[in-house]
Amino acid sequence: MTVLLDDHAWIAWLLLIVVCVVVEMRRLDLAALCGGSAALGALLSGLVGAPWWLQALLAVAMAVVLLAVARPALLRALPVEGPSAGAPAVAPGVAAVSPDGDPVP
Repeated sequence: MTVLLDDHAWIAWLLLIVVCVVVEMRRLDLAALCGGSAALGALLSGLVGAPWWLQALLAVAMAVVLLAVARPALLRALPVEGPSAGAPAVAPGVAAVSPDGDPVP
């Protein structure tokens, strides 16, 4: 079993990277990006010859550090898009019109 993990752990890390990228594209909260980056670090450590248990330990450590340090910094640096202060609240799927009946862009 250890030989199987040592020889083919890169497949699991690659799959985890792809899953994290897809989840990040759906959620956009940067948590999955941290997990994907940690999996990339584990993949690279495996390519230089680290055993599977060290790869897993490195992935967990990187994920914790990235979630604690990089994610909050990135969230502060990214602009937040929300409703503007003067914009009227419109329910999804409902068209906004001006008082004279013209559509509001």
